[in-house]
Amino acid sequence: MFASMIEIQIKSGKMAEAIKRFEDRESEIKQLGCNQAMLIDKGNDQAIVLAIYDTEEAQKAATPLATKILSGLALLYAKMPERVGVNLPINWTF
Repeated sequence: MFASMIEIQIKSGKMAEAIKRFEDRESEIKQLGCNQAMLIDKGNDQAIVLAIYDTEEAQKAATPLATKILSGLALLYAKMPERVGVNLPINWTF
């Protein structure tokens, strides 16, 4: 398995809006071809987005649309985040 990991610094006080905008983009995010997508609120206006794919190739193929989705949320970021591909050696579902 492979994943996109995006660490995001949200502008102060904008986390609720960021969560709402992420929810509003569900249909776009489904088009990425990922198996799962999650937004993790770390507190202190920090978040992590994980999108889980079957392969590295699928993750890379989603780059243009992922970039478009991220750019559409740019007004909420303290700085533009970087989308990084990471290996996911364990992903248990119980």
